[in-house]
Parts: sequence; C-alpha cells; structure tokens
Amino acid sequence: MAGSSQPIPVKVDNWGTIGLEGNLTTKTILATLLAAAVFAADPPDILGPYSSGTNFSADIKGTPDTRPRTWGTAGEFIFPIKFSPPPGYRVRILRAYGDFLVWPKGVVVKGRFAGALFGLQTTAPEGSVRADWLADNTFLYIQTATGGERAREQFDFPVDVGGLLERDNMLRVKVAVWLNDTGLEIHCEPSFVLTFSFEREENLEETSDYTCRPYRLRLGASTVNP
Repeated sequence: MAGSSQPIPVKVDNWGTIGLEGNLTTKTILATLLAAAVFAADPPDILGPYSSGTNFSADIKGTPDTRPRTWGTAGEFIFPIKFSPPPGYRVRILRAYGDFLVWPKGVVVKGRFAGALFGLQTTAPEGSVRADWLADNTFLYIQTATGGERAREQFDFPVDVGGLLERDNMLRVKVAVWLNDTGLEIHCEPSFVLTFSFEREENLEETSDYTCRPYRLRLGASTVNP
C-alpha cells in the first residue's frame, strides 16, 4: 500500500547494501534513498569537520652531519597518514593540538645536547616559490632540545591556511634529531589530535605554486571571492 509504514525485513550493512534482515519501514527506506539521490545530484561543498587522534614514536641517533656550521649527528623519520575522502573531495587539515615529547635513551654527559623537531607536511615539493629559506609544504613546525632531561612541547594551532593536502590525500608526519652530540638515540614521540574536513575539489582554484586556495570564503550568509 502506497505510503504505508508497515515494517518490512531489510538489512543495511556498513556499505549501505540492503539485504533481507532487520526491520525498517518503507518510509525510512524511501527517505534514505532520496537523501542519497540529493547528495549525488548536489553534494555539499564541505563534509565535516571530523576529529581523530594519533601517536607515533621513533628512536633517532642520526648520522654525522657534515653541513657547514653543524656538528654531531642528524636524522629523521617520516610517518605517512593517508586519508580517504569521497571521490571529488580534497582533505584540509584545520587544527592540530597535542604534545611532542623527547628524551635521550641513556645518561648524557654534561654539556652535551640534541635538538629535536616535529612537523606536519603535505607531499608538495620542498622549498618555496614565494621566498627563500621557506618551505611551502610545511604547515606545522615545532622544535625542542634536551641535555639529558625530558622535554615536552605542547601545541594547539589552526593550520587550515596551509593544511590543504595534495590529491594523493597524504599527510607527512616528520620527526627529526639534529646537532646531536650526546652519542645516544633520542626518543621522539608526538601525540596529537587533528580536526579536518573534506572539500569539493571543483570549489578549489588551482594556483601555480603547488597549492590550491579556497575559491569561496563564506562569511556568515555572504560569499566572498578572495
């Protein structure tokens, strides 16, 4: 009977496939199908924001650093995170907050130190097209140092301006040790939460500097072209 709310046996799995178990009404099914059709015909400009936390660690001693005005050893480790936006969407990291913890794995001789850093990067090329001594692909960069003690750096930054990932949807989490004359491995451990959104790619205007910028900025009820 048309418009009936008589329960019928259905099953909806994690992928939205309808089977023959469960208990949904015909109105519920029709509403779900209608919502899916509307999304397909006019998908939203932005999905989210979403929030997820993570933790990584690496023990880094490095190799001898022979660059000018350096000493000791240097090394790095990169943890890649791959996002899974729907087709036609790009990932923008909006905020990063947490802490970066480091300590030497052993007793440090007095007067010796090691620097450590934590950064978030896209997979865009290194360097900058806007200035020398800059890195356009890096939107978070934190440094600390240890002479034997535990060092902890807390952070909480909005990063949406530089946080649009490349089309590969990859985020590079980098930890590194530098000017390490302790002779020891340095334990590096960032723990952090990311908030992020998925943005329709057709609303992103391509530029010549390896990045995209928002084509529309929404300010209240108005729309502004930057």
